[in-house]
Amino acid sequence: MNGYQMWLVPQTRKWVIEAAGGEGGGQGGCKGDGGIPGALIKGDFTLSAGDILVIAVGSGGGNGQSDPHNGNERGGGGGSFVAKWPTSSFDSGDINSATPLIVAGGGGGRPGPSYGCNCVNEECGFGQGEPDGASVCQTYSCSSSATSSISEGGKTAGSHQGGAGGGWNGNGADGHAHCGGCKGGAGWQNGLEGGQGNTCYISDNKGGFGGGGGGCLGGPGGGGGYTGGNAVASWSSYSGPGGGGGSYNTGENQLNEAGGGPRASSSKGGANGYIEIQVL
Repeated sequence: MNGYQMWLVPQTRKWVIEAAGGEGGGQGGCKGDGGIPGALIKGDFTLSAGDILVIAVGSGGGNGQSDPHNGNERGGGGGSFVAKWPTSSFDSGDINSATPLIVAGGGGGRPGPSYGCNCVNEECGFGQGEPDGASVCQTYSCSSSATSSISEGGKTAGSHQGGAGGGWNGNGADGHAHCGGCKGGAGWQNGLEGGQGNTCYISDNKGGFGGGGGGCLGGPGGGGGYTGGNAVASWSSYSGPGGGGGSYNTGENQLNEAGGGPRASSSKGGANGYIEIQVL
């Protein structure tokens, strides 16, 4: 599948795997200038020679800065995934049989400065350090409320919200706009493609690869991850960040840092995530 990489473990020993989710799109918005970063997740893993790892690195969400409303249509960042693929099912190409080792959630899109900005809950926009979005963010409210289920795609609520982030077991819910629609990000088993944003005025507001949700005129997209980030907004009074994607870690000596991922140095979109595997 496009965007998925395979790595054959060369020797039996402990390895350190570090994953960071993609940054959500956003430049010049509520509570800060720049996108909202994804999670930083790290752990130690005992792997055997011949094990097959499947790797997908999340990319940053697109911006919506150039539209005439200077609004909220920023895409969510994609999650970064490492899973173990059983050798018995490798030849069949069935990626559904892979089991996750570590996932770093992507950051949600940042809302713009002109519309809404009254539901700004910055910590919920960060890529989360836990699968459930750090509990308070699993149910995300902004005039309306949406509740995600662990390991599933995010949910949406409101009248003009962005697309939600994709999760391990499902796609993010689609958003809604007054002019064109915006799509939720695809989940792990469905290709992890970022959701298309609405094309009323711009075309660079897509969610990042790794399940990032597309941005809509009323609200930004959610981040992809083990659990997809929610997206809640209502035109034009109520908007906040897209919810950050949840993370997952089965390793030892864990580091699970919400919002610890990379940040972009320019306004061209969110920073891409990364995955590093090193001998312990």
